[in-house]
Amino acid sequence: QIVNGTATFGNLKLTGTSGTTFKLTFTLDSPYDGVSAQSDAFTVNPGPVTQMEFSTQPSSPVYAGDAFASTVKVTVRDASSNIATNATGNVTLSASGGTLDGTLVVGLSSGVATFTGVKFAATTPADTYTLGANYAALSQITSSNVRVDSAATFSGESVSNVKATEADVSATVAGNDSQ
Repeated sequence: QIVNGTATFGNLKLTGTSGTTFKLTFTLDSPYDGVSAQSDAFTVNPGPVTQMEFSTQPSSPVYAGDAFASTVKVTVRDASSNIATNATGNVTLSASGGTLDGTLVVGLSSGVATFTGVKFAATTPADTYTLGANYAALSQITSSNVRVDSAATFSGESVSNVKATEADVSATVAGNDSQ
């Protein structure tokens, strides 16, 4: 509706990826058929962080002492579920039990914290655990379950009769072989 030369629109909604540049085109109906106007270009940026998620869950099962096969990723989002690409700060990982090793505090890059080389320490008892992630004032989130199997241990290794093409090796292996 046009009143005193001003068109007012309610309930407009833009859909698309935040950070995208938009232009709006307005076209008038009868009796002004064919009359249109275009807005200046503008960019819609993500809002403040209101939620986060494990965008890549830790792999399971894993042997204590071995890094997760998958890189663990935590993504922060705004209230409209856009990735908060402008967010700054650190995300911290923790475990529901056992001991985590590796870099457990990672800065956000384009709304994602990427944890590489994270593992449960070799001394972590075999069990099922979860990871927790913390960012700013948001509530901690919890990963899917991670089954940790005992690290294999070797004892009584001996090598004898070593030749250029062969060796006699004996070893005793102890550990949890259940899958």
